[in-house]
Order: sequence, then C-alpha cells, then structure tokens
Amino acid sequence: MAAIATKIPKLMKKGVKMAKATRFEVKKRVNKIYDLLIRGKSADYILQFCSENWNVCERQAYNYIKRAIKKLEKIAETEHRVELGKAIARLSDLYDKEYTSKNWQGCRQVQKDLNTLLGLEKPTEVDVSLNYSKQIEEEKKRYGFD
Repeated sequence: MAAIATKIPKLMKKGVKMAKATRFEVKKRVNKIYDLLIRGKSADYILQFCSENWNVCERQAYNYIKRAIKKLEKIAETEHRVELGKAIARLSDLYDKEYTSKNWQGCRQVQKDLNTLLGLEKPTEVDVSLNYSKQIEEEKKRYGFD
C-alpha cells in the first residue's frame, strides 16, 4: 500500500480538489475496473491504474473497486439462477422422454439427479464417533485402574 501512496499525484497529497466525475464517467471507470478484475489484476495494480489514469485518491479507487465487485456478484447470482433453471428444465424434459419410452429405471435416475440438484435427498450419514473403548480398557489394565 505504501508503494501505491507514493504514486498518487502530488496535487492529491496537497489537498487540491479535482473536478468530480460525471455519472457517465464513473460508470466507465467502474466498467474498466470490472474488466481489470476479470483479467485477474490485483488491487494494488488497480489502485495504481486509477491514480495514473484518472488522478483519483486511494479511497475513491476502492469505491470503484467495490462497485465493480458488486457488479460481478450480481452477474454470478443471475447466471446461477439461469443455469439452475436450465438444468431443471433439461432434467424435466429428459424425465418426460424416459417416461414416454416407459424406461422406469431412467425415470428413477433422472428424478434422483433432480433431487440431488435441488438438495431434496437425505444427506449421507457419516459415522464420526470414535470407538476407543477397547484402547481405554487396555490402558486401565496397564495402569491398574481395573
């Protein structure tokens, strides 16, 4: 972070206020940062980019980064819902085809896949109990606690 601070223009350090960006300009900047995030650029790189290209302080650059991340989250949420909907529709269509061809085993498998996708099946039980009774008895005998 210290390296980024040294790259902030001297005008910003002296407290000289720059003209406020228009809404359109802010959207363009957020979209550019969004592109940089998609390309895997680090926060330090983006901070430096903002300073060099738009002459903004670190705090404003972080605000742009936050907005770009929100945009990524919204897209991920939307795409997840869309992909889930497509998967459900495909499985429903496949179930109908299996049913029409009287392939009951296929119907069962498609329903099982749909249940898994929707989280409707009973979770697999895992035995996490530790059975040390034999070892405990041996230790008791060893130390004369019997």
